Amino acid sequence: MFHTKRRKLLFVASTILPVASITLALYIKSKSPSNQVIGAFLLGILLLSAIIAWYSHIQPLREVSSAVTALLDAVGGRVIDLGKSDGIDPRINYLALYRPWRGLFLRRFFRVRWGIGMRFSPDNAAEFHISKGIAGAAVKRRRALLIDLEEPKNQHGWNFSSDELTGFPAFTAIWSLPIFELDRGGNATGKILGTINLDATAHGAFRILSSNMEYAELLEEFQDLVSKVASC
Repeated sequence: MFHTKRRKLLFVASTILPVASITLALYIKSKSPSNQVIGAFLLGILLLSAIIAWYSHIQPLREVSSAVTALLDAVGGRVIDLGKSDGIDPRINYLALYRPWRGLFLRRFFRVRWGIGMRFSPDNAAEFHISKGIAGAAVKRRRALLIDLEEPKNQHGWNFSSDELTGFPAFTAIWSLPIFELDRGGNATGKILGTINLDATAHGAFRILSSNMEYAELLEEFQDLVSKVASC
């Protein structure tokens, strides 16, 4: 989670880094570049890169307090309990978007930040590009998607390779909702922070999820909660 000061620091570092890199490149091409000046530039660039890596990759994925986790468990658990009563035994998770250092902070990826029912699942530590999966489609379309994966027309891999798909359970339905950043007034800024996802492997899960409006109501309530938590 980013606090206001951290967002400002990340913005400043992200703005200065490309300027410093271009300036260094131009300086190196000058007639008499100084090794000391080049070294100082490189040190500064490394420092900026470290700041961006910490606040955009490491810190956001570590900083989930026990109090926040308990709140998410309580509210998300209501959706899980409803699903279990209907015999579909679903899971729910929050996939956070972040920019890893290995992609020079340019490419966005999903990574599991929190979940219920995923502790011993093969995709508990899943990480994939924003262009993949139903979560990726929900972000691209900027709206919630409930997909029946038992329908042949929906079994096209969703941009995952066959090898990547082996790391996930055999889902029969996935419901993915975008999480929008909120400003101090509680209004959406337009920035998407990730998605919450309800999934199941039971036969007929889509029919049950789509026919009971209580699921939609609970997920919208949970979507609002996660948006507030993730925007802090």
